[in-house]
Amino acid sequence: MSESLCFLEAMLAKSSKSITEREYFSHLLAHFRGVRHPRDSGREPAVSKLDPVGGSIREMALRDDYEPLGVERKHALSELIINI
Repeated sequence: MSESLCFLEAMLAKSSKSITEREYFSHLLAHFRGVRHPRDSGREPAVSKLDPVGGSIREMALRDDYEPLGVERKHALSELIINI
């Protein structure tokens, strides 16, 4: 996986089967490491309505009152979510 996708792009890519579920969560969880995109600064009601899980992750990840995840913790969290 190369460049990370914003929440909306990841949702659309997953819907069109351009990326796997694992890649989808990897893009979303990258935001917990501090990754930001121009679209992340505004509201994205489509993400919350069409993808409640992605919308919930978006809301948590874009808060600024936590310490960003390191790569190792991000991978552990990704594995946990994928295996639920």
